[in-house]
Amino acid sequence: MLRIQQLIFLCLCFVFGAQSSFAFVTKSDLLKDAVDDILKVMPESMQRTISKSSLRIELSTLNQRALNTPCDNLPYNYGYYEGNTILIDRALFESSIEESEDSEDFSCKHKTFEKTLKATLIHELFHYYDLRKAKSVRLENNPTLLSLGFWNKKGKKNFNHFAKRSMDRYEYENRREFAAVNFEYFILDSSYKCRRPNLYRFFRDHFNFNPSNVSCEKSVYQVSMTDTRSNEIVEIDKSKVREIHYLFASEGSAIYSRFGHAMFKILLCDPSVDLDTCRRRGKSVVLGFLAENVNVKLNLYKGIFGKYQSRLLVSDLVSMKMQYNREEFRNLESYPLQFNKVQRDRFIDHFVRIYWEYAGKYYFFTNNCADEAFRLLQVAFNYKWMYEKNVLSPKSILKYLKKKNLVDSSVLEDRSYARKHGLFYPSFLEPLSKSYKYVYNRYPRYFKVKKTRRTGGEKSREMTYYDRLKTVDEYLELSLEQRKEVLSNLIEANPSRKVLLSMLPVEMQAHHLESNRILEEIQKETSINLLDESSADIFQEIVRLKNIILFETGVGQSGYGILQSNDSDEQLSDDQVPEVVLEAEARLVELNETMKDIFTDLFEERYTRLEESKSLSATIKEALTSAH
Repeated sequence: MLRIQQLIFLCLCFVFGAQSSFAFVTKSDLLKDAVDDILKVMPESMQRTISKSSLRIELSTLNQRALNTPCDNLPYNYGYYEGNTILIDRALFESSIEESEDSEDFSCKHKTFEKTLKATLIHELFHYYDLRKAKSVRLENNPTLLSLGFWNKKGKKNFNHFAKRSMDRYEYENRREFAAVNFEYFILDSSYKCRRPNLYRFFRDHFNFNPSNVSCEKSVYQVSMTDTRSNEIVEIDKSKVREIHYLFASEGSAIYSRFGHAMFKILLCDPSVDLDTCRRRGKSVVLGFLAENVNVKLNLYKGIFGKYQSRLLVSDLVSMKMQYNREEFRNLESYPLQFNKVQRDRFIDHFVRIYWEYAGKYYFFTNNCADEAFRLLQVAFNYKWMYEKNVLSPKSILKYLKKKNLVDSSVLEDRSYARKHGLFYPSFLEPLSKSYKYVYNRYPRYFKVKKTRRTGGEKSREMTYYDRLKTVDEYLELSLEQRKEVLSNLIEANPSRKVLLSMLPVEMQAHHLESNRILEEIQKETSINLLDESSADIFQEIVRLKNIILFETGVGQSGYGILQSNDSDEQLSDDQVPEVVLEAEARLVELNETMKDIFTDLFEERYTRLEESKSLSATIKEALTSAH
């Protein structure tokens, strides 16, 4: 009888809070102590909600199998919430109270069963807190949180297909679990502030609660600024970020570039340098989203049906001018974004987090460079009305930014001024056309191509005629043999140095386009089956090395979020260049030379054409030595 009275008394104490200010119900003293400890480190608003509730927290056997660690990748339910009840797995609870405080039970997630128990309680308490609210104000439906988690506007689809640097892949199960998983790390992990700074600020501001006072000196804001020709590591020092621009590439001729291309330009300068000088001479880092592809040419079918990964490419301005201005004859317009300091920091933090832990699926029409770029802008500006907006193309982004006064478009009204001050980079077509016209006007008789056509009527016959090459576009479309003939006749006419100097960039452009055509031909005829076994292995190794260099997929696979300097076993060199990237570059040079020899043998005729095309520019240079 006494024992029954004691149990009744204990239950009444738990219900009415005789041992605690929190009025939840449980039958375990130890579990109650654990919950009390957790509630004390949680925001006051959550404490108040739970203290006024009739929440029940109980131990239960939630699994048929024995307790395993999160690293085992076996299904295991540590906790469960429904209605007014939270169930905690009994095996997890018993293991957590048996371990010593300094022990480390496993190498992933929270590392110990004791901390896993705390995380489970926080996780389920968060669900209880959030799901009691109206749907419209739940955190799981908050547009800022959804954008920071790479969810679409309705929160039903997640764009991130790269989970290697996630602290817990369960966060991508759905938006509800994303909110709960990140909240548990916000409370328990002091490094969360540095790894996911925008998410940390979101929870901090929402709850008016700041659980971490650590500094973020170990955060690695170094990125590989890479194209296929070179590699460089650049540090995105926030104190040196003077401006961030929306970099718009005008329409191209290919179907996937007819709406322009969306990029950003980060302008880095010492704070002592004035803005005008910084725009003209500062360090420019260009970032944008592209369909990751090891081939020369994008496949339209694959682009429509999402067969490419969408990855963040960081490059230098010179490479972008080479690609868009010279290779594709497209203008680049650089519009300063009207960021305040907070918005600029949000942009940088989200960009670097994307760099370390994001890869999407690239669709030309539904998840392209515009969609990815606009989501980055939404996070940076963080305006509620902006999260409600959809965009269809890079051109639409520019139109929207101008309409909302989110960019300074006045600096591009005078194109001459904009060009001089690093805000407008014109297509190479105009100066190239001018050079070509100068030569053509003096020697029109050499710039013609023989064509044939059939006359009509019963006595149809083939007629030969000559068509003048009046524009540079027509010259660039000539075959290698036709260009040879034109240049041979021109040089025999003993033209002036100015004529030859004007013709040189035209021919260099023609060679560049001819090179692309030859490489595309080789690509179409190349398959793994064509190569022997050793060559195929080399080819696969080249692809792997390119991914390391372009996207640093071999660096910092431990930890989550923005890389911290103690995340990886790979040591940084004195100038902070990841050693693995440098090793990959050196190895790639060796393998490329090997593959070049292999492909030269396989496609000897085409490589001969490539050398012949290259020799035409050398012929002009040689003629310059004796020109008047």
